Amino acid sequence: MGLQLDIQNPEDYLNLPAEADLLQWAQAAWQEDGEAGVVLRIVAEAESQQLNRDFRGKDY
Repeated sequence: MGLQLDIQNPEDYLNLPAEADLLQWAQAAWQEDGEAGVVLRIVAEAESQQLNRDFRGKDY
């Protein structure tokens, strides 16, 4: 599979799914033949709100 997954956990959350499971789920969702890279960033509510505001224009 041509998908590379970069997992970021800046808050050092515990009890997350195993990295192998996250990769398996991402690969299952990837429907293309080519190469791709995906970043999965696990964030706190404040950063989530900022990302929604900055990239989606939604302030929640």
